Amino acid sequence: MFTKTIFRRKFTICLLLFTTVSLAISSLSTTTSTSFAQLGLAPIPTTQQVIPTYVIDIPAGAVSSNASVHYVPLIVSIPTDTTIVWFNDDPGQIHTVTSGLPESQDSGQLFNSGILPYGGFYQTTFTTPGDYTYYCTLHPYMYGIVHVGAGSEKGHHFTMKSGASLQSDDNNTSSGSVWTINKAQNDRTLFDFQPINIAADPTTPTVYNIELVDNTSNQTIFNNNFQVIGGTNLQVEFITNSNMNTTNVYGPDLSDPVTGAYHVEGNFMDGDYTMTIKAISVGTDIIEDNIADEFKIRLVS
Repeated sequence: MFTKTIFRRKFTICLLLFTTVSLAISSLSTTTSTSFAQLGLAPIPTTQQVIPTYVIDIPAGAVSSNASVHYVPLIVSIPTDTTIVWFNDDPGQIHTVTSGLPESQDSGQLFNSGILPYGGFYQTTFTTPGDYTYYCTLHPYMYGIVHVGAGSEKGHHFTMKSGASLQSDDNNTSSGSVWTINKAQNDRTLFDFQPINIAADPTTPTVYNIELVDNTSNQTIFNNNFQVIGGTNLQVEFITNSNMNTTNVYGPDLSDPVTGAYHVEGNFMDGDYTMTIKAISVGTDIIEDNIADEFKIRLVS
Protein backbone atom coordinates (compact mmCIF):
# COMPACT_ATOMS: atom_id res chain seq x y z
CA MET A 1 0.00 0.00 0.00
CA PHE A 2 1.30 3.44 -0.87
CA THR A 3 0.38 7.01 -0.08
CA LYS A 4 1.05 9.30 -3.05
CA THR A 5 1.59 13.04 -3.01
CA ILE A 6 3.09 15.56 -5.41
CA PHE A 7 5.20 18.28 -3.76
CA ARG A 8 3.75 21.66 -4.62
CA ARG A 9 6.44 23.65 -2.87
CA LYS A 10 9.67 24.68 -4.49
CA PHE A 11 12.89 23.22 -3.11
CA THR A 12 15.94 25.44 -2.90
CA ILE A 13 19.54 24.43 -2.46
CA CYS A 14 20.71 25.18 1.05
CA LEU A 15 23.97 25.12 2.93
CA LEU A 16 24.03 23.07 6.08
CA LEU A 17 26.20 23.29 9.14
CA PHE A 18 27.17 19.84 10.26
CA THR A 19 27.90 18.66 13.75
CA THR A 20 31.26 17.20 14.66
CA VAL A 21 31.69 13.46 14.86
CA SER A 22 33.96 12.04 17.55
CA LEU A 23 35.71 8.73 16.92
CA ALA A 24 37.68 6.70 19.40
CA ILE A 25 39.53 4.58 16.84
CA SER A 26 42.75 6.34 15.92
CA SER A 27 42.77 4.94 12.39
CA LEU A 28 39.57 6.81 11.59
CA SER A 29 39.24 10.57 11.42
CA THR A 30 36.13 12.64 10.87
CA THR A 31 35.23 15.06 8.12
CA THR A 32 32.02 16.63 6.95
CA SER A 33 30.80 16.90 3.39
CA THR A 34 27.89 18.17 1.36
CA SER A 35 25.40 16.08 -0.57
CA PHE A 36 22.98 16.35 -3.46
CA ALA A 37 20.29 15.68 -0.88
CA GLN A 38 20.79 18.93 1.02
CA LEU A 39 17.65 20.60 -0.27
CA GLY A 40 15.57 23.15 1.63
CA LEU A 41 11.78 22.96 1.80
CA ALA A 42 9.84 26.19 2.25
CA PRO A 43 8.41 26.45 5.79
CA ILE A 44 5.08 24.68 6.19
CA PRO A 45 2.54 26.75 8.18
CA THR A 46 1.01 23.87 10.11
CA THR A 47 1.24 22.35 13.57
CA GLN A 48 0.87 18.82 12.23
CA GLN A 49 3.82 16.46 12.48
CA VAL A 50 5.84 16.23 9.27
CA ILE A 51 6.80 12.79 7.96
CA PRO A 52 10.57 12.13 7.87
CA THR A 53 11.71 12.08 4.26
CA TYR A 54 14.51 10.38 2.29
CA VAL A 55 15.73 12.00 -0.95
CA ILE A 56 16.74 10.22 -4.18
CA ASP A 57 18.26 12.39 -6.90
CA ILE A 58 18.05 12.17 -10.68
CA PRO A 59 21.46 13.77 -11.32
CA ALA A 60 22.75 15.84 -14.21
CA GLY A 61 23.57 13.56 -17.14
CA ALA A 62 21.19 10.82 -16.04
CA VAL A 63 19.54 10.93 -19.47
CA SER A 64 22.64 9.33 -21.01
CA SER A 65 22.57 5.55 -21.35
CA ASN A 66 26.31 5.64 -20.60
CA ALA A 67 25.85 7.32 -17.22
CA SER A 68 27.32 5.32 -14.34
CA VAL A 69 24.15 5.82 -12.30
CA HIS A 70 20.74 7.25 -13.12
CA TYR A 71 19.07 7.44 -9.71
CA VAL A 72 21.23 8.38 -6.71
CA PRO A 73 21.37 6.27 -4.63
CA LEU A 74 20.68 3.36 -6.98
CA ILE A 75 19.65 0.88 -4.26
CA VAL A 76 18.26 1.90 -0.87
CA SER A 77 17.22 -0.12 2.17
CA ILE A 78 14.54 1.58 4.27
CA PRO A 79 12.02 0.68 7.00
CA THR A 80 8.27 0.71 6.47
CA ASP A 81 6.44 4.05 6.54
CA THR A 82 9.41 5.90 5.04
CA THR A 83 8.61 8.62 2.52
CA ILE A 84 10.96 8.90 -0.46
CA VAL A 85 11.01 12.02 -2.63
CA TRP A 86 12.66 12.00 -6.06
CA PHE A 87 14.10 15.26 -7.39
CA ASN A 88 14.82 15.76 -11.11
CA ASP A 89 18.19 17.52 -11.18
CA ASP A 90 18.96 16.69 -14.83
CA PRO A 91 19.00 20.08 -16.63
CA GLY A 92 16.69 20.34 -19.62
CA GLN A 93 15.49 16.74 -19.30
CA ILE A 94 12.17 15.15 -18.32
CA HIS A 95 11.95 11.82 -16.51
CA THR A 96 9.51 9.58 -14.66
CA VAL A 97 9.57 7.44 -11.52
CA THR A 98 7.43 4.43 -12.42
CA SER A 99 7.09 1.17 -10.48
CA GLY A 100 7.87 -2.12 -12.19
CA LEU A 101 9.94 -2.84 -15.28
CA PRO A 102 9.54 -1.83 -18.94
CA GLU A 103 6.78 -3.79 -20.69
CA SER A 104 5.75 -5.54 -17.45
CA GLN A 105 2.00 -5.87 -16.92
CA ASP A 106 2.13 -4.20 -13.51
CA SER A 107 4.22 -1.24 -14.70
CA GLY A 108 3.07 1.91 -12.93
CA GLN A 109 0.39 0.21 -10.84
CA LEU A 110 2.07 0.79 -7.47
CA PHE A 111 3.33 4.31 -8.09
CA ASN A 112 3.89 6.58 -11.08
CA SER A 113 5.12 10.16 -11.04
CA GLY A 114 4.04 11.03 -14.55
CA ILE A 115 6.30 13.49 -16.37
CA LEU A 116 8.80 15.19 -14.05
CA PRO A 117 10.26 18.36 -15.58
CA TYR A 118 13.67 19.64 -14.56
CA GLY A 119 13.28 20.78 -10.94
CA GLY A 120 10.17 18.63 -10.45
CA PHE A 121 9.45 16.41 -7.44
CA TYR A 122 7.50 13.26 -6.67
CA GLN A 123 7.04 11.44 -3.37
CA THR A 124 5.69 8.09 -2.21
CA THR A 125 5.38 6.55 1.25
CA PHE A 126 6.28 2.85 1.42
CA THR A 127 4.08 1.03 3.94
CA THR A 128 4.50 -2.61 2.85
CA PRO A 129 7.75 -4.65 3.15
CA GLY A 130 9.29 -5.96 -0.06
CA ASP A 131 11.59 -5.12 -2.96
CA TYR A 132 10.39 -2.50 -5.43
CA THR A 133 12.01 -1.85 -8.80
CA TYR A 134 11.24 1.35 -10.65
CA TYR A 135 12.36 2.95 -13.91
CA CYS A 136 11.92 5.89 -16.27
CA THR A 137 9.33 5.22 -18.98
CA LEU A 138 11.04 7.76 -21.26
CA HIS A 139 14.50 6.23 -20.78
CA PRO A 140 13.94 2.55 -19.86
CA TYR A 141 17.64 1.95 -19.15
CA MET A 142 17.21 4.11 -16.04
CA TYR A 143 16.18 2.07 -12.99
CA GLY A 144 16.44 1.94 -9.22
CA ILE A 145 15.56 -0.45 -6.37
CA VAL A 146 13.91 0.20 -3.01
CA HIS A 147 14.16 -2.52 -0.35
CA VAL A 148 11.62 -2.07 2.46
CA GLY A 149 12.37 -3.99 5.66
CA ALA A 150 9.73 -5.42 7.96
CA GLY A 151 11.56 -5.37 11.30
CA SER A 152 10.58 -3.30 14.34
CA GLU A 153 12.08 -3.47 17.84
CA LYS A 154 10.61 -1.66 20.84
CA GLY A 155 12.88 -0.50 23.64
CA HIS A 156 12.01 1.30 26.87
CA HIS A 157 12.06 4.76 25.27
CA PHE A 158 12.37 4.26 21.50
CA THR A 159 11.02 2.01 18.79
CA MET A 160 13.59 1.30 16.08
CA LYS A 161 12.74 0.23 12.54
CA SER A 162 15.20 -0.44 9.76
CA GLY A 163 15.77 -1.80 6.30
CA ALA A 164 18.08 -4.35 7.95
CA SER A 165 16.97 -7.86 8.92
CA LEU A 166 15.89 -8.38 12.55
CA GLN A 167 16.94 -11.86 13.67
CA SER A 168 17.35 -13.92 16.81
CA ASP A 169 20.86 -13.54 18.23
CA ASP A 170 22.09 -17.13 17.90
CA ASN A 171 25.53 -16.24 19.28
CA ASN A 172 24.02 -15.24 22.60
CA THR A 173 20.44 -16.36 23.11
CA SER A 174 20.10 -14.36 26.32
CA SER A 175 20.63 -11.07 24.48
CA GLY A 176 17.47 -11.22 22.35
CA SER A 177 17.47 -9.93 18.78
CA VAL A 178 20.11 -8.45 16.51
CA TRP A 179 19.81 -6.28 13.40
CA THR A 180 21.89 -7.98 10.69
CA ILE A 181 23.24 -5.95 7.78
CA ASN A 182 24.68 -7.90 4.85
CA LYS A 183 27.07 -5.38 3.30
CA ALA A 184 27.33 -7.43 0.10
CA GLN A 185 23.59 -6.96 -0.47
CA ASN A 186 23.01 -3.49 0.98
CA ASP A 187 25.85 -1.01 1.43
CA ARG A 188 23.43 1.54 2.93
CA THR A 189 20.77 0.97 5.58
CA LEU A 190 18.31 3.50 7.00
CA PHE A 191 17.41 3.39 10.72
CA ASP A 192 14.28 5.12 12.03
CA PHE A 193 14.01 5.99 15.74
CA GLN A 194 10.56 6.85 17.09
CA PRO A 195 10.51 8.17 20.68
CA ILE A 196 7.84 6.56 22.83
CA ASN A 197 7.55 9.02 25.71
CA ILE A 198 8.99 12.32 24.46
CA ALA A 199 6.46 15.06 23.72
CA ALA A 200 7.58 18.03 21.63
CA ASP A 201 5.78 20.74 19.72
CA PRO A 202 6.31 20.31 15.94
CA THR A 203 8.19 23.62 15.82
CA THR A 204 10.53 22.76 18.71
CA PRO A 205 13.99 21.28 17.97
CA THR A 206 14.79 17.94 19.57
CA VAL A 207 18.38 16.70 19.83
CA TYR A 208 19.36 13.03 19.96
CA ASN A 209 22.73 11.33 20.33
CA ILE A 210 23.75 8.18 18.43
CA GLU A 211 26.72 6.12 19.62
CA LEU A 212 28.11 2.98 17.97
CA VAL A 213 30.40 0.74 20.04
CA ASP A 214 32.45 -2.21 18.77
CA ASN A 215 31.55 -5.06 21.14
CA THR A 216 34.86 -6.89 20.57
CA SER A 217 37.19 -3.99 21.39
CA ASN A 218 34.66 -2.07 23.51
CA GLN A 219 35.69 1.05 21.60
CA THR A 220 33.37 3.83 20.49
CA ILE A 221 33.73 4.12 16.72
CA PHE A 222 31.02 6.71 16.17
CA ASN A 223 29.32 9.36 18.31
CA ASN A 224 27.28 12.29 17.05
CA ASN A 225 24.32 14.53 17.90
CA PHE A 226 21.40 14.95 15.48
CA GLN A 227 18.61 17.53 15.52
CA VAL A 228 15.07 17.22 14.17
CA ILE A 229 12.39 19.90 13.83
CA GLY A 230 8.86 19.39 12.58
CA GLY A 231 8.67 15.75 13.60
CA THR A 232 9.92 13.59 16.45
CA ASN A 233 11.33 10.73 14.36
CA LEU A 234 15.07 10.60 13.72
CA GLN A 235 16.27 8.84 10.56
CA VAL A 236 19.97 8.01 10.18
CA GLU A 237 21.40 6.03 7.26
CA PHE A 238 24.66 4.13 7.75
CA ILE A 239 26.68 3.65 4.55
CA THR A 240 29.59 1.18 4.41
CA ASN A 241 32.46 2.18 2.13
CA SER A 242 35.64 0.09 2.33
CA ASN A 243 37.59 2.73 0.40
CA MET A 244 37.23 5.34 3.14
CA ASN A 245 39.53 5.99 6.08
CA THR A 246 37.35 8.82 7.39
CA THR A 247 33.74 8.95 8.53
CA ASN A 248 31.54 11.57 6.87
CA VAL A 249 28.28 12.88 8.29
CA TYR A 250 25.90 14.85 6.07
CA GLY A 251 22.27 15.84 5.94
CA PRO A 252 19.50 16.25 6.73
CA ASP A 253 17.94 15.68 3.30
CA LEU A 254 15.28 18.30 4.07
CA SER A 255 16.29 21.15 6.33
CA ASP A 256 13.28 23.44 6.75
CA PRO A 257 11.71 21.88 8.71
CA VAL A 258 14.49 19.46 9.69
CA THR A 259 12.72 16.22 8.79
CA GLY A 260 15.05 14.59 6.28
CA ALA A 261 17.35 11.65 6.82
CA TYR A 262 20.94 12.07 7.99
CA HIS A 263 23.75 9.98 6.48
CA VAL A 264 26.86 8.48 8.06
CA GLU A 265 29.43 7.03 5.63
CA GLY A 266 32.56 5.16 6.67
CA ASN A 267 34.54 1.92 6.58
CA PHE A 268 32.47 -0.04 9.09
CA MET A 269 34.05 -3.46 9.55
CA ASP A 270 32.29 -6.82 10.01
CA GLY A 271 31.43 -7.58 13.61
CA ASP A 272 28.97 -7.04 16.45
CA TYR A 273 28.10 -3.54 17.64
CA THR A 274 25.86 -1.84 20.16
CA MET A 275 23.97 1.20 18.90
CA THR A 276 22.70 3.55 21.61
CA ILE A 277 20.23 6.37 21.03
CA LYS A 278 19.75 8.97 23.75
CA ALA A 279 17.52 12.03 24.01
CA ILE A 280 19.66 15.11 24.80
CA SER A 281 17.32 18.10 24.76
CA VAL A 282 13.92 19.43 23.74
CA GLY A 283 14.14 23.08 22.79
CA THR A 284 16.35 24.78 25.38
CA ASP A 285 15.54 22.20 28.05
CA ILE A 286 18.28 19.66 28.74
CA ILE A 287 16.89 16.20 29.49
CA GLU A 288 18.34 15.14 32.83
CA ASP A 289 16.79 11.67 32.86
CA ASN A 290 18.61 8.86 31.07
CA ILE A 291 16.19 8.43 28.17
CA ALA A 292 18.24 5.96 26.14
CA ASP A 293 17.99 2.53 24.53
CA GLU A 294 20.52 0.05 23.17
CA PHE A 295 20.09 -2.02 20.01
CA LYS A 296 22.37 -4.77 18.73
CA ILE A 297 23.82 -4.48 15.22
CA ARG A 298 25.73 -7.15 13.27
CA LEU A 299 27.65 -6.39 10.06
CA VAL A 300 28.52 -9.28 7.73
CA SER A 301 29.90 -9.50 4.19
